[in-house]
Amino acid sequence: MTGDRRLVAWGDELIKLHDGFRRDLAALRAGLRGPGGGELRTHCLAFCDALHAHHEGEDATLFPHLAAGHPDLAEVLRRLGAEHRVVAGSWSASGGCWTRKGRGRASRTRWSG
Repeated sequence: MTGDRRLVAWGDELIKLHDGFRRDLAALRAGLRGPGGGELRTHCLAFCDALHAHHEGEDATLFPHLAAGHPDLAEVLRRLGAEHRVVAGSWSASGGCWTRKGRGRASRTRWSG
């Protein structure tokens, strides 16, 4: 596979992965309106952990590799890294997807973004 075709394939995979994260987040949001708080809390934490690990991998490995081979992507990669920092900051500022209140009952923390 040529370098350009490999780059397109990586881009296609990133799009699929991000679409999957968006789909999972939409399902979590929909589930917040229904029963099953304890199970939903576990799913929310797992989702947030997976998203954080994904962003760390992109920032530490994928983006520097792409930037070295494709300087024309510098602005896009900078913007994506900035978006990752916004997500990480929102997670940190909110104390996580969930907090515990009362007698171990899970309650949702509202995200602003």
